[in-house]
Amino acid sequence: MHHNIWWRLFLCLVAVLTIGYSAHALYKYYVYTALSSVVQADQLDWHIDQRGESEFLIEATYHYHVKEVVYTGKSAWEGRKLLNLYAAQQAIEDAKEELWDVWYSPKDPSWSSLQRDFPLKEIFSSFLLWGITLYFIWIGFRIGNRERF
Repeated sequence: MHHNIWWRLFLCLVAVLTIGYSAHALYKYYVYTALSSVVQADQLDWHIDQRGESEFLIEATYHYHVKEVVYTGKSAWEGRKLLNLYAAQQAIEDAKEELWDVWYSPKDPSWSSLQRDFPLKEIFSSFLLWGITLYFIWIGFRIGNRERF
């Protein structure tokens, strides 16, 4: 391994970032697999959440039945940030016309969401980061071996 302290610190930083992002990707995959059952939402109430001067999110409060028990959930469209109030109001009008499914956990039906997206980007990025990290480690060993001779 290369003996330069800056190289080792750089490698440690890359490894920590790779492990942290991989943990984030695994958590998103866990949420995806845990929310495996689906029912139709009974009642949806839409509202707008203003996060900044030009950042609006749409949130929904919904009710659903699982085994004769009524549950209430709240879900926001985190991936869809809108730039103005008019666009948010239009998105709510469009959302009201659709039938919505509620994804919930069979082990804990109170844990639910209106969205269930496979974390493809996060998983792909994690594999890419692991490849880059292993490549940097390989480079360190190659340079370290050349310095001996």
